Amino acid sequence: MAQSIEERKAVMEHACRAEVQRRCVNQLTDWDNLKIRDLFPTDLGLKIDTWELDLSNCTINSNNLIIDTGFNGQKVVCIYGFRIRGNDYPVTVVALNCKNIKIKCYIEHLVDREYYFLDDPIICNIYDTIRIEYFIKNNKPSQVWFLGYVGERK
Repeated sequence: MAQSIEERKAVMEHACRAEVQRRCVNQLTDWDNLKIRDLFPTDLGLKIDTWELDLSNCTINSNNLIIDTGFNGQKVVCIYGFRIRGNDYPVTVVALNCKNIKIKCYIEHLVDREYYFLDDPIICNIYDTIRIEYFIKNNKPSQVWFLGYVGERK
């Protein structure tokens, strides 16, 4: 029997959280003061604490670099999926790149609030950089809510 969305989400959350904790113990020296929490937009270098992005300066029918940020030895990040908000959605492809891992997600078929789970979560270590690109079909505002966890010192 196929898993429900909520069952799949729970499995992904558990696996992602456990891997973040394991890597933090190995990479952060002060792991007694470790905290693991949900991923926020600011963790990916966005200046605002919302997932809504203005795409008016992006090129239609092209790849557009949206996020390019490093973690400067401060945190481990795991992304296991995302969901979209809105109709007539502008983003058709999300490309994630961390270290030598590259994942392309074709999402033009998704509808409002629908989840997309990665087959394998993308995990960035404390000195890695993550790059996220969108291929867009129009310049309407975008809301791709990335699902994941962050491990860092308290």
